[in-house]
Amino acid sequence: MIRSDRITALMQAQGMSQAELARRVGVAQPTIFSLIRSNKSGSRHLHKVARELKTSPAYLTGETDDPLIDAVDLAYSPQDR
Repeated sequence: MIRSDRITALMQAQGMSQAELARRVGVAQPTIFSLIRSNKSGSRHLHKVARELKTSPAYLTGETDDPLIDAVDLAYSPQDR
C-alpha cells in the first residue's frame, strides 16, 4: 500500500506542492491528490513520483524505512545521462 504520509512529508520537506509534483511527473494534479488520499496498493506513476521525490518506490510503499535505498539509481533517468 502506498504510504501517503511519506509522500506528503517528502513533498513538504522539498517545498513541493501537489501541482508541482504533478507537473514534474507529467500527470494532472488530481492524480497526485488521488494517489495521496486513496490508499492505493500501487500506481503506474509510482516510479516517477519516487524519482521526483528523490526516494525509492520501496520507501513509498513501506517496504523499507530507509528513504535512500535504491534512490541513487532513481536520481537520474536514462534521459538525463
